[in-house]
Amino acid sequence: MEYLTELWALVESVWEAGAYGIGGGNLIGAFGVFLFFAVLRGLFTRFVLGALNRYASRTKTDMDDLLLEALERPLKFFFLILGAFFGVEFLSLEGLPEELADK
Repeated sequence: MEYLTELWALVESVWEAGAYGIGGGNLIGAFGVFLFFAVLRGLFTRFVLGALNRYASRTKTDMDDLLLEALERPLKFFFLILGAFFGVEFLSLEGLPEELADK
């Protein structure tokens, strides 16, 4: 039984301290922020870009269709970049990990 108590104490210390001073709760929070932006990306793609594509398909020219096709991937990628940025900001890194994340 004492072994389990020591194991649990070790698990708690790793959860609080984590790797590079980042606790497990902070990692889960940062992942949650990133996941929120990934879901937001899906909603944006489905509703906003879908509506713009429907509108552009009704016009006589192909210029707007080509413009939307060219902008679709960068706009979708933008949400993932925002999610990564705010996820890293949520971690409140210091020292070398902060410098690496800034790069």
